[in-house]
Amino acid sequence: MNVSGHHRKKKILGVGAVGTLSNILLTVLKLVAGIVGNSSALIADAANSLSDLITDIVLFVLVPLSCRPSDKCHKYGHGKYETLASAIIAFGMIVLGAILLAESVNVVSDVIYHQREITPPGTIALLVAFFTLIFKLTLFFYTHKRSEQLSSSSLRAKAFDHRNDVFTSLAVLIGVGAAILLDARWAILEPIAAGVVSLIIIYTGGMLLVPALEELLEKSIPEHQEKNICAILDEEPAILSYHKLYTRRIGTRYAIEVDIRVKGSMSVRAAHDVTKEIEDRLRLCFGPQTHIIVHVEPQEEKDRDEDFVPFE
Repeated sequence: MNVSGHHRKKKILGVGAVGTLSNILLTVLKLVAGIVGNSSALIADAANSLSDLITDIVLFVLVPLSCRPSDKCHKYGHGKYETLASAIIAFGMIVLGAILLAESVNVVSDVIYHQREITPPGTIALLVAFFTLIFKLTLFFYTHKRSEQLSSSSLRAKAFDHRNDVFTSLAVLIGVGAAILLDARWAILEPIAAGVVSLIIIYTGGMLLVPALEELLEKSIPEHQEKNICAILDEEPAILSYHKLYTRRIGTRYAIEVDIRVKGSMSVRAAHDVTKEIEDRLRLCFGPQTHIIVHVEPQEEKDRDEDFVPFE
């Protein structure tokens, strides 16, 4: 889906606005139902929605920055602001998961070792948990689809955050349902389920944080994509050999640098045409905004850096 920077920003923020309004609604609804229905799990889930609002603020602040064009101080553009947003969202998920895990362990420990009694929650908590489950499932599918269409890492992070909320709501639904419908002894399922979900939140946050950090730390693009670059270079008959292939991501864009060797007798115009052809084919494969540097060397020239190999 080819979307200009301005329209892409508007679309990303539009999807983010839907999530923000949903989180405001669910935070209030779950907090009220948790207090009235005496459900600590639902109150904790309300805190989860409140943390989502904080990450939404991060999304609204950093995505507009990521879509700004290149300037004097940022000649590679501002794409990594969006990557930073993804990292912040993922880190927030990990912190939230750790807090919820500690709370659930504390409650379960009190029940087992100190005979703490858990008062069964009211029916309103069960109804709100069920509504939240369906609502968040719909929001996940919507956000995930839009993240793929817009190639947005921050929206993808938000989609996974919505998916975690589905599991959280399912755990709350199971815990509250067991506490209401079964014997009072089963009320312990509520904090146990919350603990399991907190582990899922921590795991998913880690899965989102790792690629964001790898991009911020200039990790090369995946090997299969670099092989596509090599295939394009191999198909150009004027290129006798190539080396020093460096790649990385800049937000939603790719950056590719490579040195190619051609016949020393080739004219400047001919060499320029070769590099232009390579750039056009690479942009066709990796997108029109791909940053490409192709350095041309005569075949006879000795590589000035042949004894220095920074990367294997």
